[in-house]
Amino acid sequence: MQFPEMCGGTSRSRDDSAPKTIKSDKMIFFRASCSFKTVVCNDPDVNSHWLRYISVYAAAVEGGSILVLSANDGYKRDETSWTYIKGDIFPELVKAVKEADLAAKNGISSFTHGLPENFGGEVLIKYDGGKQISFSDNQSPVFTKELGILLYELFTEAMKTEKAPLPNAEKIISLKILDENSTGYTSAELIKNSDETCALKTVYKFETPPVSEYTKTVSSDVLREVIKIVKENGVLLWDKLPKNDFTLPMVKKYTFVFDDNSEITVSSEAITPPILNGALFKIETALKY
Repeated sequence: MQFPEMCGGTSRSRDDSAPKTIKSDKMIFFRASCSFKTVVCNDPDVNSHWLRYISVYAAAVEGGSILVLSANDGYKRDETSWTYIKGDIFPELVKAVKEADLAAKNGISSFTHGLPENFGGEVLIKYDGGKQISFSDNQSPVFTKELGILLYELFTEAMKTEKAPLPNAEKIISLKILDENSTGYTSAELIKNSDETCALKTVYKFETPPVSEYTKTVSSDVLREVIKIVKENGVLLWDKLPKNDFTLPMVKKYTFVFDDNSEITVSSEAITPPILNGALFKIETALKY
């Protein structure tokens, strides 16, 4: 039963082709979030573990794993961190997924309209070879608090292990943003000048001519702000992340050019960590084009 326009109405779907068992141990991506609150009240057991909400993200990339952890108690305690480690957290995640039998919910989605954010949760797990586990529910916890505590402990410990080296964002001398769809494109290019100022060139090209092009000089502070955002959010790793299964109507690409002429291109098609995915918007806001 579906009431998509009614506050409180619930839309549900089930993919009967989604496998309910996954034999593969070659997990390459893990994203899960879950609130242990309910609409009626918080956990009534005041002596229970402090965890009320958790969001974790792990992506296997060449040379290591990207890990993101966000957890809070709904009141004062709030932990958010990310890191890039040389180690491999996935064997432990494979074990946890099998013990919790998360594949049993594969392909099930439930959305109740009108609920506030941070209720329920979602799970997306990808395996080498194309198999995946995906389910969501915005009204009820999607897995047990015991699993939430286990994930918190796994990620906390993994984040203490040896770090993998990050690309050096301080070497960025240019950035080009390409916003492309079926009717044309918009591009913005920030280039560092020899006098330490920067040039910002913007181009608008769509089906109906003429092409609009604007260039202005901006402060070097703009490039420094971009570099700061890139470093704080690990943006230069995002080219290694898996892509969304669905097709976006508009794809944005962010190409960072370094002083040795090497490039890293990050696409909006990547499945970015939830707590970091505002970084690209922050970069565009810094450019003010």
